Order: sequence, then C-alpha cells, then structure tokens
Amino acid sequence: GHLPGVAVGDEFNGRGELAILGLHLRILQGIDGSKDTTAGAFAICLSGGYKDDSDEGASFWYTGQGGQSGGRQVKDQKWEAGNVALRVSYETGMPVRVVRGAKVDGALRYTFDGLYRVVE
Repeated sequence: GHLPGVAVGDEFNGRGELAILGLHLRILQGIDGSKDTTAGAFAICLSGGYKDDSDEGASFWYTGQGGQSGGRQVKDQKWEAGNVALRVSYETGMPVRVVRGAKVDGALRYTFDGLYRVVE
C-alpha cells in the first residue's frame, strides 16, 4: 500500500533510495514480492528492461521476470519468485506499488506512480 510521507509523483535518484524508503526493496529485480506466496507483490519497477513491456501511462503491460540473457528474451518465464507474487496479487485483488524509471540527463531516475491492480 501507500507509505507514509511518500506521495504519487515523488522522484528518487536510484533504486537504493527506493529500498531505503521501503517502496521497492529488491534493487536488482523489477518485482518486489514476498517469498511467502500468500503475500503477493509489493511493488514493480517499470524501467524498460523487457522489450515486450508497453507503457501507456494510465495502464501498462508488464512482462514479468526471467528468461533473459544479455538483454534478450531467450526462453519462457516460469511461475516462480516475482511472477508468482504478481499472480497472487491478481488472484486476491491486492494492489501493487508502481515505480517508473526514466533516463534524465543520462541518469536513471524513478517516480512513484501509485497503486495499481493486476488485471491480466
């Protein structure tokens, strides 16, 4: 859910800041979810890491995690880790925090975009 002191539109200098604030704890992964598969996903980070991702602003298509090598999708993803957490969020209707990453003056900056529901 929402974190006290963090508003939609707040910007951050890197994944380390996101982790310190508790917005997205997994610095090297796009999906922040619990190993306890009943908890679902806490947050996802959209930063263009997957070619099949699509971001339309109010909605987006998020590929999930896994199956890449050298920035290319080389095999199917599996229902494990963060992908399972997203499926649990879909099944339970629990919202997921969304953070968007974009290059600004050559550096990757992140913006908290709010809570979204996984619908498909």
